[in-house]
Amino acid sequence: MTNRTSYSDRVVYIPGDQIDRESWDRCIETGVNGNICGFSWFLDIISPGWGGLVKGDYEYVMPVPVARRFGISYILQPRFIQQYGVFGMTPPDTATVCAFLNALPHEIAVIDYHFNEQNSLPSGLDVEMRTNFLLKTDKPYEELKLSYKYNLLRKLRKSVHSGFHIIKNNNPLPLIKLFREENGKRFFFLKDKDYTKLALAIQACIHRDKAKVWSVYNNENVLCGGVIWLFSHGRAVLYFSVQGKSNKAEGALAWLIDAFIRENATSGIVLDFEGSVHPGLARFYGSFGSMAQFYPRIKVNHLSPFVKFIYFFYRKLTKD
Repeated sequence: MTNRTSYSDRVVYIPGDQIDRESWDRCIETGVNGNICGFSWFLDIISPGWGGLVKGDYEYVMPVPVARRFGISYILQPRFIQQYGVFGMTPPDTATVCAFLNALPHEIAVIDYHFNEQNSLPSGLDVEMRTNFLLKTDKPYEELKLSYKYNLLRKLRKSVHSGFHIIKNNNPLPLIKLFREENGKRFFFLKDKDYTKLALAIQACIHRDKAKVWSVYNNENVLCGGVIWLFSHGRAVLYFSVQGKSNKAEGALAWLIDAFIRENATSGIVLDFEGSVHPGLARFYGSFGSMAQFYPRIKVNHLSPFVKFIYFFYRKLTKD
């Protein structure tokens, strides 16, 4: 990792059960780079046993999804979470981010962690820049639509005759079920416990009026796909989405996102597509006229060569 600096004594690691939840959540709520997934109640569901790094009187905080397996302490980016990192009321500079890295517990041997768009990492680390897409809905719909790519416009024209309509409710389970049916083999590494965490996290957001479920049905009232939106910090996050693979479901997701943009045009809310590293999805999200934003992923591995080989093989096999 990095050499220890004088900044590290200003940052302390605190286990999750000892964190002042009110102060932590206030920092996330008021942070210029706050993220709904950083709230303590969200962390409790997605990352049981989590801890946190705290600077001063919760001026800056950083979720630490620490775990232990096979005698190895590690930090792995949780499933269904795009970005964590250092949050605060002002954008953290590189020195502050460095201080947080230096304050991580010494026993952590493996790190695979995503920082957020406003975190700049020091040089000398194994960093991969990942892509997210954002679209600000601060213009009339017809102006926003001018930035749509040709292939997207073609999809939308074809969907006119599909009889698509949206049902808005508070039940994410049908969409999660459709995702498992359509994509379960591809995402074989997602287990029952992962889908349970996902459903619980979404329900917790719905309970706090921070989530909406939009489902698309065709003219035969068959579920074709949908999106679960999370709302926080001026953003509508496309947190979870699915589209059926039948011909009658073709174009459902594009049609739904377009409907969301139409409904929220001139509102100024930022549509956060949450990705993607998948080239096809990246092109799809970019086709709405969204702008690419980049966030860093850091990897650190202090295991011995033999154990590192076993660990690498295990990760490739399980995606864990």
